Amino acid sequence: MPLQKTFDEIISLPWNLKEECERLQRLDDDFIVQLTRELDVHLREINKISDSTIKEEGLTFCRSFICRLIQNLTKNLPVKEEIIKLLDFVKLENKGVVKEKVLKFNEVFKLEYSEQAIVQEVNDLFA
Repeated sequence: MPLQKTFDEIISLPWNLKEECERLQRLDDDFIVQLTRELDVHLREINKISDSTIKEEGLTFCRSFICRLIQNLTKNLPVKEEIIKLLDFVKLENKGVVKEKVLKFNEVFKLEYSEQAIVQEVNDLFA
C-alpha cells in the first residue's frame, strides 16, 4: 500500500498515546504473530507462558512500548529536515518531483550515479 500522507501530515496527526493505543489494539494471538514476524522470531515464546496474568502484563508492556515509541518518533524525528523530506520520493506521484528528489538524494549521499542515468531511470519508471 502506498504511503498516503507526507511526513509533515503524519507528524501533525494528534498522537494521543492512550487513544491511539486503544485504536491500534490487536487480539493477543494476532499481536504475538506480528511481534514474531516483524521484530524477532523468539518472541513466539510468549505463547508458552502458562500464567495468564504474566502473559498479559508482558503483552501490555509491549503494546505500551510500541505506542510510546511511535509517539516519541513523531515528536523527535527530524522530519522538517531537508534530507528526511527527500525520502518521500518513494510515493512516485509526480515524475518531476521524483527526479528532483532522487537527484538531490544522490548528491547528498554521494551515490555517484550520473544525473543522466537517474533521469533515464525515472523516465523509464514513469513510462
